[in-house]
Amino acid sequence: MKGNRFLDTTINTFTDIIYFVLTLFLRISRLKNLETDPIFSNKRNTILICNGPSLSESIDWIQNERKASELYVTHYFARSELFFKLKPEFYIFVDSLFWSEDVQEYYKRENSKIFDILEKINWKMSIIVPVSGFKYLRKKIKNKNISFKKIVTWSVNFNSEYLTIFCLKKKLITPFCSSAAILALWHAILRERKNIFLFGVDFSHFKDYSVDQITNEVTLLNSHFYKNSKAENSLNKRLNRSFEFHTTFSKISLSFYQMYLLSRVAFLKEIKIINGSKNSYLNYFPRLKK
Repeated sequence: MKGNRFLDTTINTFTDIIYFVLTLFLRISRLKNLETDPIFSNKRNTILICNGPSLSESIDWIQNERKASELYVTHYFARSELFFKLKPEFYIFVDSLFWSEDVQEYYKRENSKIFDILEKINWKMSIIVPVSGFKYLRKKIKNKNISFKKIVTWSVNFNSEYLTIFCLKKKLITPFCSSAAILALWHAILRERKNIFLFGVDFSHFKDYSVDQITNEVTLLNSHFYKNSKAENSLNKRLNRSFEFHTTFSKISLSFYQMYLLSRVAFLKEIKIINGSKNSYLNYFPRLKK
């Protein structure tokens, strides 16, 4: 047993060394100045909005604090009437359903509606998107008030958690951006506002799956603070392939771990992240006091 543990430790250490050397070699300029946005003033706070159902309970607080804070929103938030009231500085797209050709037509129609809404904004805003969707979104959205930031990812979870946190802090690697909340929070941390407030970041979607006990068909309530579209109510069919629980829950676990890692990075940078979501499963951040 001791011999096996020693061998495992040796292999893990050796693997970390290889990936760390690759990280130093590949790091280069692609993450340089990612957090800078000269068109935006340096406000003290950040508000990060995701579309979880609890968001509807926090609208008054967000509106009261909006002027003193930078604002991030994600995915289908533009469908809400709040979009034109709050006028966010940053808009996050992560899910490939926004640029993939392998989605149902009603998803494409919903995406077109979002792109049409974004064409109408009259304030400066930055869209942050992975490299895989950069060209597609920039082609679809021509509004001159909108700039684009392309995220080239180098995501590594080292066997050593300390090494992973160190590399995230030094901007040597990126987190696994398996959800829009992760990319938004990481970018917000890079901008080093003193306080980051999370709303609608419920991370409760794992509860919304159900399985038909006769057909094995999987459905997802896919609840948001706004009314779902037909596309959002048909997640199981959106990619035209059978649903597999083990892959989905593995992704969910990965997302939770990334938020934990980012909580440690923020702590080391002396940035306070406060979770104002009313029904959130993220217990890595202190809650907003009433």
